[in-house]
Amino acid sequence: MSGPGPGRGAPRVEAGRRADGADCARIEHACARMFLDSPHPEAAAEGPAPAAAFADCAEAGRLLVARIGGRVAGFLVWEVERDSLHVCELDVDPAFQRRGVARALIAALARRARAMDRAALTLTTYADVPWNAPVYARLGFAPIPPEEWTPECRADLAALRRAGLDASARIAMRRDLEAR
Repeated sequence: MSGPGPGRGAPRVEAGRRADGADCARIEHACARMFLDSPHPEAAAEGPAPAAAFADCAEAGRLLVARIGGRVAGFLVWEVERDSLHVCELDVDPAFQRRGVARALIAALARRARAMDRAALTLTTYADVPWNAPVYARLGFAPIPPEEWTPECRADLAALRRAGLDASARIAMRRDLEAR
């Protein structure tokens, strides 16, 4: 890798901007490549969303980015559910992993959820990938029984199946938010 190493300091989370789209696509691609050495290498073949998709999420107010040293270190795309906010995608640049980026992004989304009077955060993830469900469990998420899955969690799995991916190892998780 050429150029300066990753910045230092704590992650600073803010609303994403259209201009962050290319960084988000680059990070998603780098994170997808990690699946090549996982129980689900087919997940790497999906390919990243185009930069324009992230730019559209930013414009809609559904993109958070974490910056360290002025660089985008990670991002989170979310959507509104009836009583919660749903994490659609959370990726951390491999150069910035283990620096609290995911924790900072989830904390920022939790604050937003409380401000919107939502009771929880939800997501779907792989149960058997070390940087998926175990990380979310450390961030306060717990598995949801399938009969309690939200429409958004069900839609996530349906989209994977439509893409020809095995969704059998996916689980839905929820983090209940304490009252303000």
